Amino acid sequence: MIRCRFRTIAVMVAIIAGACSTGTRVENSSSTPSRDVLTREQIIDTQSRTALDVVRSLRPSWLRPRGSGTSMRPPPIMVFIDNVRSGASIERLAAIDVESVQEIRWINARDATTRWGTGVAGGVIQVITRSPGGESA
Repeated sequence: MIRCRFRTIAVMVAIIAGACSTGTRVENSSSTPSRDVLTREQIIDTQSRTALDVVRSLRPSWLRPRGSGTSMRPPPIMVFIDNVRSGASIERLAAIDVESVQEIRWINARDATTRWGTGVAGGVIQVITRSPGGESA
């Protein structure tokens, strides 16, 4: 009798634990594209020639300065190529051929400051390039 109750309780606990653990997050699913990342496939699908054209086509909001800088002018959006600061002009993206791009990311000012320190208060457009073999660098 005691064994029967123990088994019943053990089965009920297992069912409850299983039900609680089935709540998986779908946010990180590869089928759900991120608003902050442009993948190689998306880049190629635009049939654009430069990284700037891709961003203008798919994520024009990335190009709008935000935040509050000095002199009532928002801070510039910085461009990083393979984690190296390339400049404070989004026009730098016009010199990047899409054939060399693996991924383009938007990094907001808070996350950019955490990652790279001060001077990125306008946010960062990060370009990850492809190695000569075709993979990301």
